[in-house]
Amino acid sequence: MNGIELQDREFFAAIDEGREPDASVARVLECYRVLDEVERQFN
Repeated sequence: MNGIELQDREFFAAIDEGREPDASVARVLECYRVLDEVERQFN
């Protein structure tokens, strides 16, 4: 299995279990905000 297949399985398992997927936008959004801030400091 590759990473995409594993992520897809996790996504559908989360739907079946009524929970938020591990790789959801809500879980990574803050990380992207921090990365954006770091990038702005370097530019």
